[in-house]
Amino acid sequence: MQMHSEPGKVAQLLQEKKFAKNWSGIRPKENHRGLLIGTAILFDENGISIPGMTLQIELRVPTVVDDCLIILSVFQRIGSKRYRAYQLEVCPNDKLSHNGEEPIYGPHEHLPNGEVHPVRESGVDCHNWQTLIAWFLSRTNIDPFDLEQPC
Repeated sequence: MQMHSEPGKVAQLLQEKKFAKNWSGIRPKENHRGLLIGTAILFDENGISIPGMTLQIELRVPTVVDDCLIILSVFQRIGSKRYRAYQLEVCPNDKLSHNGEEPIYGPHEHLPNGEVHPVRESGVDCHNWQTLIAWFLSRTNIDPFDLEQPC
């Protein structure tokens, strides 16, 4: 999924304090077996919804012990297109997670300018739900809210 054509504006939106409201909770995705998904609408510090900006958390239910995939994203919808503003992908450290110019193993993030970086922060892994959620919320400046651990 492509970034918005104006990554500077998206980066600025990510730097501003935001609040997630209308959290759906994490539930099975109807059209994709084994995938759990939760969404929320993002609001600015004045309580006004930010046009087209949403939070989405996806989890693949592992079929093998110690295999996980957690994708935490902020999207911006412009017209009928949805652009990735920021994304954190969490998987085991030994799993190829991004096959770019330089392959990345384990957790990585997609920035508004299109750059992709490995994430080596302690606790940003499949076994530390609260830590990875806190790290994601701090990177996107979303005020913490109750995000239940799905499994």
